[in-house]
Amino acid sequence: MYNRMIITGFIFLLLLFVDAKSLTLAKASLEELTSESAVVIHGTVESVHFEWEDESGHTIRTIVGLQVKEYLKGSGSSFLQVEQMGGQIGDIGDVVVGTPVLKKGDEVILFLMNDNGTLKIHSITLGYYKVVETKEGTILAVNDLSDTHLIDPNTHDVISRENSVFSYPLNQLMNQIRLIADQQ
Repeated sequence: MYNRMIITGFIFLLLLFVDAKSLTLAKASLEELTSESAVVIHGTVESVHFEWEDESGHTIRTIVGLQVKEYLKGSGSSFLQVEQMGGQIGDIGDVVVGTPVLKKGDEVILFLMNDNGTLKIHSITLGYYKVVETKEGTILAVNDLSDTHLIDPNTHDVISRENSVFSYPLNQLMNQIRLIADQQ
């Protein structure tokens, strides 16, 4: 009996630890992402730099500079900055689980929220699609949420990792976003 209690306690602590290292999000439809975003852009990452959130030296943020190819919703300048939580300065890293890692040269579709004048990716990672080319030459926009606990908002069930990668032909996704934005 005592051994069973120890094993049960260990498993419980292990599950707590595993859940603490993942991001849990409710799945959002393309309509929700578009309507809730201030702007939606198709662009290319031009720069990535890290800075301290404040003088305390405890929190790092990432500033991503983007060359906008097209505003799919909203309007603005041809260059904009997006802020993300986390980053690395020297030997000090501040990891925010689930935050997409954007790199110079990445082509992306971003659903951006306005947080007191600062643009941020919708729901940390829900509003991030990386543009990739398949071996066959097809251009896709991919939102890989397999490293998150994605929840179906209707059933409250966890969506399997296999069903947590969303991929659309780039032009089809862009046309759908434009259509949704025009209907608002």
